[in-house]
Amino acid sequence: MKNGVTRVLSEVTTSSLNANFPPRTGVARMGSEILPDEDEDPHKRSWFSLTQVVTHPPGAPPQEEFLPLEKLYEQPTPQTQSDAWTVMSSWLQDTLQRWLEEDSQPGDEQVLNWMLKQGFLENNVNSDEKLSTLVARYREVENKIGFPRTVLSMDERNLEPLNYRLNVRGNVDEEGPEIPRGFLEVFAGQNEVGQSNHSGRLELAHYLGSDRNPQTARVYVNRVWQWVFGTGLVETSSDFGKLGDRPSHPELLDWLTLKFIEEGWSTKKLIRRLVLSQAFRQSGELSSEAKTIDPDNRLRHHYSTRRLEAESIRDSMLLISGQLDPTLYGPPI
Repeated sequence: MKNGVTRVLSEVTTSSLNANFPPRTGVARMGSEILPDEDEDPHKRSWFSLTQVVTHPPGAPPQEEFLPLEKLYEQPTPQTQSDAWTVMSSWLQDTLQRWLEEDSQPGDEQVLNWMLKQGFLENNVNSDEKLSTLVARYREVENKIGFPRTVLSMDERNLEPLNYRLNVRGNVDEEGPEIPRGFLEVFAGQNEVGQSNHSGRLELAHYLGSDRNPQTARVYVNRVWQWVFGTGLVETSSDFGKLGDRPSHPELLDWLTLKFIEEGWSTKKLIRRLVLSQAFRQSGELSSEAKTIDPDNRLRHHYSTRRLEAESIRDSMLLISGQLDPTLYGPPI
């Protein structure tokens, strides 16, 4: 590792830990093979597969690509066609025997994969009665285990705290002094990020989502209002600073924020309150007087007509055609 960049990454994961499993069919590769387009089962089980490993010391060239044939070249030079078949047979048998004895040599895996693909090796669970019984028992137990819901997260347990160095002018090869873990100086004394024995991310999350910092809730409530009405109470929803827009209804924004915090930061309750409001249930008709006084509808005298988002267009089409699946936690498509 150099400058925080991992040069070689090894990762083993299961379907229950991978939010993107199974991958899109027709795109994901397993070795040289591509998952077939007709494989649309959303409940795939995990598999373990080593598709390819390419690594070599820095500054040295990669290993020669003819490495799988090295053992073949060590065989006696055949003099007749019969000798050639004998040499080939011996080479393949020796490769298989080394694998059975757990003594495979570099390059053997490519020969074994080729033999497997050509059908030279038995690859059927029913070929062995004991193996078939064990696999059947495994599948029986596996089918009783439900598919877990997953969420992307970060686990920092048992990790040593680290202060990153400043990259001078953004150059990863030119490191400056270490920057202590902390938060913006304007919030000094209001949080425990700098006192953390770990990265400080957990303390930062607790502060940003606490009652001591209502600004997070105000920004989120305004964003939800924007999703429902098309324009936020603060029109510049991504800028609540001095250069941003002033709230059209500051008391309403503060009241919604307090209720949002009191109700446990529940988005569901917030949306219910907004869509049951008189402002949301208004007609979209616009009078000439209102258009003159408030052409941007900042006073909410009617429900503004706005374009549907792509997801809403898709759901509307599926609903009208009777193909919308309302089941929770299902596949995205």
